[in-house]
Amino acid sequence: MDHNPLENQKPRSPVGDFRQKNMFLDHRDDFGDTFAVLMIFVAIFLAVGICLGLPLLIYTLRRLHLFLRRGGRITAFMASVLLFDFLELVMSSVVVIVLARGVCLIRSIKCRLMLFLWLAMQFCGLHFHQLAALEGILALINPMLTSSWPFVLFTVAVSLLEWVFLVAYVGAAPHLESPAAYAVWFLLAVMLLLVTGALTYLYQSPKDERWYRAKKTGRLALATVSLLVVYSPHFFARGILFEHDSPQEPEVNAPAMVGCLSVVILQLVVDPLLCVLFFKDIPDMQIDTDIPSVPRMSFD
Repeated sequence: MDHNPLENQKPRSPVGDFRQKNMFLDHRDDFGDTFAVLMIFVAIFLAVGICLGLPLLIYTLRRLHLFLRRGGRITAFMASVLLFDFLELVMSSVVVIVLARGVCLIRSIKCRLMLFLWLAMQFCGLHFHQLAALEGILALINPMLTSSWPFVLFTVAVSLLEWVFLVAYVGAAPHLESPAAYAVWFLLAVMLLLVTGALTYLYQSPKDERWYRAKKTGRLALATVSLLVVYSPHFFARGILFEHDSPQEPEVNAPAMVGCLSVVILQLVVDPLLCVLFFKDIPDMQIDTDIPSVPRMSFD
């Protein structure tokens, strides 16, 4: 009687161990000889994002300097967006160097943690951009509200929660890399977008400033929509790659997946543009709103 060794094997768990659960494990066997080419494409995408994002970030910091000198107040959401852009530039530069040296991002524990940190930054970066855009709309509609201490403390608390999630994700990444987690996180961003759109198009500005304020709120809403275009392919690709190790393995177009995952680097372009809109449009209203309860930051 022949003995089949496969009969004694345990069935594959839907949760699985670390190697089964992580969607970014080494796919060299799946992609074959194209793996090296795909890594080159990733490095090119990241390098282009760095070249575009670094000058924009420098320009945004210059606008921030002028903004503060005029008496403007930097918010927790805007500060987090700028800090995320800086971290993204640093991490993208490190990834490009690692790929250029031919080091696998999965074999090394340090590289694996760096990869998880980068993945977590996409979650938090999406929400911070949405929150910053929504805050910009509220600042146009009701400057008294956004300048009050309760609102300021609320934005600081939400920002701290996002940063706590960023740190916690590094340890819980194998369990959070799932289509369900993407759907919940992305749904929150969509809800923020809907609120931003409703405030943008339903708010009636004063007659003497209707065209001017409508233009400003429209630009902020456009920045939010642009970010969703950047992030949607990224999370869609991550969901597809997660299912790649399932019993029903889907067809994976490797170049398309790399493109969808890497296009998120364009956040280095859209985030500074949103900050520039905020620093350009909001300070006049902040200065005109004389609220002594919130101190103003200034370099003077």
